[in-house]
Amino acid sequence: MARISKADYETVAVTCDHCGAECVFNRRENFTNIGPYAGENVACPHCHRDFRMIGDTINPPYELFISAAREYFRGKRYMLATANIGQAWELFFFTFAGGKYLYRPFFLSPMGKRDLDRLNALHCHLDQALRKFTFNPLRNLLVNTVVQAVAPQTLDEAAQAIDKIASANLGADPSPSVISTVADPDIRQVLECLLALSIGNLRNRVLHHRAYRPLRAEVDHCLEDEVLLLYRARTILGVRSFEELRAGLV
Repeated sequence: MARISKADYETVAVTCDHCGAECVFNRRENFTNIGPYAGENVACPHCHRDFRMIGDTINPPYELFISAAREYFRGKRYMLATANIGQAWELFFFTFAGGKYLYRPFFLSPMGKRDLDRLNALHCHLDQALRKFTFNPLRNLLVNTVVQAVAPQTLDEAAQAIDKIASANLGADPSPSVISTVADPDIRQVLECLLALSIGNLRNRVLHHRAYRPLRAEVDHCLEDEVLLLYRARTILGVRSFEELRAGLV
């Protein structure tokens, strides 16, 4: 039995019990599910013998991208670090949307009334509603959802709330006057800081036709100060993944 030595969003690496070679497996190509893997039988691509691997990460996807960004940063691959930080933020915003509009109302329902088919249908509905949302609209969705106190308690309410993402234009930039109406000072400060994020613009400059090469200081600010903001927002806004809500944190 071998413990996974490195796990990221796309792959897992583990040392073969038999020949000692490092084996890298792709979560989509090599397995029937993407994990996490509490225990999985695998075949070494080098010696072709079977062994069992354990110890996959259970971190939310956005944390895996933050970890990758730190590794790229240490190697002075600042463009790749920037791309991964930007992806982490978008996944964080998606995690917020999924928790708020789907999973929280699902787990608030009594155990015997949790309709998985309805949940899956609403998941597709939410994906459709957000299909054209880029970094700023996703961030704005979070801010506007909090400001407008959108908090569906049932899947029926969730369906109505998802419809309003478009009809109420929740992806639009909120005005400072709207933010000022938030009574809780901690929440208000987090929302103001989210609207001032620099990673979105930096990521666009790096990935688009300019192929901008960022400086260490530019990326360091995004990787340290702004990632600290992400974790603060997670705590203050109660951002929870499906797995965390299922574990009883609803």
